[in-house]
Amino acid sequence: VLTEYFWDRSELSVIQGPIGSGTSTASCHKIWAIASEQAPDNDGVRRTRWLVVRNNYRELRKTTIKTWRMWFPEQVWGEMQLSEPMTHHLKMRHPSGDGTLVDCEVIFIAIPDAETAEQVAASFEITGFFVNEGQFQMKEVVDELLSRCGRYPSMMNGPGATWYGGFIDLNAPTEGHWIPYMRGDMPLPADWSEEQK
Repeated sequence: VLTEYFWDRSELSVIQGPIGSGTSTASCHKIWAIASEQAPDNDGVRRTRWLVVRNNYRELRKTTIKTWRMWFPEQVWGEMQLSEPMTHHLKMRHPSGDGTLVDCEVIFIAIPDAETAEQVAASFEITGFFVNEGQFQMKEVVDELLSRCGRYPSMMNGPGATWYGGFIDLNAPTEGHWIPYMRGDMPLPADWSEEQK
């Protein structure tokens, strides 16, 4: 299941698993994999920009960033900016040896609600996003993030984003959470408006 999720290039992919099942690790590696797949700009640089999202900075620091730094250590990938929003700018020659450079900017940001998502999303032009622990996130936040994907890199200097979208990992959500409805695990509530659907 992790392998299928890792290679899924749908606009939005979601994986659910128990604690310790490796979904966060797979998501971190998926960011770098897609960054490496991005077509280069005219100057030979494969540019992407990502938002990695949790509800608050405490959870980002306590869990998400620890996982990220385990797989992308600073002594190999360069120093991480730890002021908020935390940023890790990865730059490395493409593994194919074709002479291109992978330039992957990863911004770790807290988004607790839809209003914050609208404000934050307006500040960034992004390729994609990863919502960690999606069982705590609102659908409106994901909708807002999706609406901002594909705006980086610019088409002025190359093909633009050759893939864009987002992915979410989560543990089992509480009853009534939006993800099981969207997956088709259960019918939509009869009292939902067309906008909610």
